[in-house]
Amino acid sequence: MKYTLRKILCSFAALAISLGCNAGRDSMFPRSFHKTCEPVITNPDVLAPVFQKLHSGEYLRIVHIGDSHVRGHSFTVETRRLLEEAWGSQAVMPQNISYQTTAIATETGQPGLVYHAIGKNGATYRTFIDQGRIQLIDSLKPDLVIISLGTNDAFGATFDSESMLANMDTLCTILQEHNPTAKILLTTPPGCYRRHTPLKHIKEVTSIQRNYAIQHGLALFDLYTTVGGEVFALRNWRSQGMMNRDLIHFKHSGYKLMGALLAQAILTADAQDSAGN
Repeated sequence: MKYTLRKILCSFAALAISLGCNAGRDSMFPRSFHKTCEPVITNPDVLAPVFQKLHSGEYLRIVHIGDSHVRGHSFTVETRRLLEEAWGSQAVMPQNISYQTTAIATETGQPGLVYHAIGKNGATYRTFIDQGRIQLIDSLKPDLVIISLGTNDAFGATFDSESMLANMDTLCTILQEHNPTAKILLTTPPGCYRRHTPLKHIKEVTSIQRNYAIQHGLALFDLYTTVGGEVFALRNWRSQGMMNRDLIHFKHSGYKLMGALLAQAILTADAQDSAGN
């Protein structure tokens, strides 16, 4: 039964690969969204050991870290829910997650998917270069670390691309040194549109993240481009009333869409790995 479900999900994911950009309005995006792309992972082969471990009947532990987009426990909860639907939830206890609770999963002792989330309001890459936070991540024994940062790095007229790159490199290096078999998946921000955060900063942040992932062999989910990029992202989010008035944070519907996009991108990468084996 579970194998059949996986085959069906992989078939849908493989179809998404073939559709490519501008196919979003015909799939999971609202019809008012324009110039979107089907969600896929850059460098999906990086995640092959992750999928192979899961489907061999072992534990797969994911630790998703980030800023307030993660701390809100809507974005990551949706990704977790959809991955559990596809891969099973037997490895964790049922859990009601809200802003007032932790999003650290409790394991049952059975193998399978374990999805943890750790968010910090206002976090930048530098925020997670902290002994306590690194120790917490290490204690969860991750096979995959998803890093959703960059929004706060882009704030203000004093944005320093070299400093951001150095902090991102330091964080990724520490995580890999402490967890040598773990893989890293970077995600770009959904976009930030406050007046003191020029669009060129968000564009530069996402460019730095893409280039870093390619140069260092990391996986990347480009959420910003997927939802429309520099020209259409803000228009798309606002067309459905998915952004809060602060033009930084999103309503539940917006975070739910982000979570679904990330989940589909991961399942698509799983489909690619299955097709190649």
